Amino acid sequence: MSASTHDTTRINLCGNWSINGVAAQLPFLNSSMSSFTTGAPRQQAEICTQGIESIDASGCQLLAIFFHAIRRNGHEPKLLNPSPTLRGSLETLGFTPVFDSEGA
Repeated sequence: MSASTHDTTRINLCGNWSINGVAAQLPFLNSSMSSFTTGAPRQQAEICTQGIESIDASGCQLLAIFFHAIRRNGHEPKLLNPSPTLRGSLETLGFTPVFDSEGA
């Protein structure tokens, strides 16, 4: 689910982000990218992860690719509401720098 204001778009992620569920996330991520086209006015992308039920390396990789795609198109993603489990997975797998807005 996505919601937009003039300079912010919020994308709510949910479900299974493990190797068994990442393929099911692709259609939603693909449709969400339409808000972040190249040349569109710069937007903040608030990526809410509160609804993610499970995540592993595959899910972290897909989330990282999504963040990179948003940045590549000239917009700025921000991770919202990461659970302690998600934060731990990102740290353990070395993905923390991808999602730290200060490091972007």
